[in-house]
Amino acid sequence: MFSPDSRLARIMGTAFDILLIGIFWFVCSLPIITIVVSTTAAYYAMAKTVRAGNGYVLKEFFRCFKLNFRQSLIPALSYMLISFILGLDIFYLWNNRGKGNDMLFIILSGIAFLFIAVTIYFPPMLSRFDKKNTKLLSMAALSAFRYLPVTIVCLIVIVLAAIGIWLMPWAVVVIPGIFMFLFTYPMEFVMKHFMEKPKEGQEDIWYYTL
Repeated sequence: MFSPDSRLARIMGTAFDILLIGIFWFVCSLPIITIVVSTTAAYYAMAKTVRAGNGYVLKEFFRCFKLNFRQSLIPALSYMLISFILGLDIFYLWNNRGKGNDMLFIILSGIAFLFIAVTIYFPPMLSRFDKKNTKLLSMAALSAFRYLPVTIVCLIVIVLAAIGIWLMPWAVVVIPGIFMFLFTYPMEFVMKHFMEKPKEGQEDIWYYTL
């Protein structure tokens, strides 16, 4: 039962890795501007080490973090600016209701939904594909609409995770890892439609096994 190769030991090891990735995601996201690359690294480490059982959590997390840091900066700044503007406008309209404002509130809420829907696909795409940001964003936008049921489910889970952290602040070190683990399942389903089939003799194709 307590053997390193036992089922219990494997379950505990997986749970520890999930928790560890969530903690490092939180810590590395604290500067805010690093939240995109931190999410990218957390997704990569979760998919490769926990789901595929390939490599070591911290090594893969920081390798991906370092590799994608520069490319993530412009998207991160853009997301922060757009989120600030949308959030400010929606907050203002919510507190100043009227016929005209109600319509604008609905329109801006729809824009915010589309913005968040596209945003959630970008870090997994960045972790997997060696492409420019414009191409990754177009792939993310296409995925958000083509796989709308997946997008809606992901958004619902994000909202539930945010509510959980709001009600239980201590869970900020637990919920992100669990969410990221669950997040890999729909994301891998989507990204497989963009991946080329592995060539014979190709190495490091762990992601085709997910």
